[in-house]
Amino acid sequence: MIDEDWRTQFIDFIKEFKLPPHVDPKSVEAARITRHSKGFVLVGDNLYKRSTSGILMKCVTLEEGKDILREIHEGVCGNHAASRTLVDKAYRSGFFWPTAVSNAEDLVRWCPGCQFFGKKTHVTAHNLITIPPSWPFACWSLDMIGPFTVAPVGFNHVLVSRQVHQVDRVQAHCQDLIR
Repeated sequence: MIDEDWRTQFIDFIKEFKLPPHVDPKSVEAARITRHSKGFVLVGDNLYKRSTSGILMKCVTLEEGKDILREIHEGVCGNHAASRTLVDKAYRSGFFWPTAVSNAEDLVRWCPGCQFFGKKTHVTAHNLITIPPSWPFACWSLDMIGPFTVAPVGFNHVLVSRQVHQVDRVQAHCQDLIR
């Protein structure tokens, strides 16, 4: 199967206002081509896309775009950057193709270096165990001491909380047995 170059429909429309043969002039596809062609400029026989800053980016084929990404990613000055960074560097270098983001994501996804040195997710090895609502306070002890003389604010009792350990329970049980 021979893939048609994505640029030809825009070049034909800009040059001769001609739509591809399989597209009906009143279809949604024709409206899409008409709308998108306003962002492209034809200089000689080369198609350029006008960026938001007004700079013209050369439109390249999908294969040339993949080669550009590969050179940025793995080349002499390659740094195994993230996919959006690769696409931004390609755009800043003056190149454009419509599948740049998905091509960069595929390149990063299948790069062994990026997978090895990429962010590691810290996921537990087993499922998380939910804690019933009564458990968080099972290891705490709350004691009330008082009454004392009235404080300036009006309090006459003190609440003391402490964490109960298994050792405390054993000591308390042993003291009960000794008495």
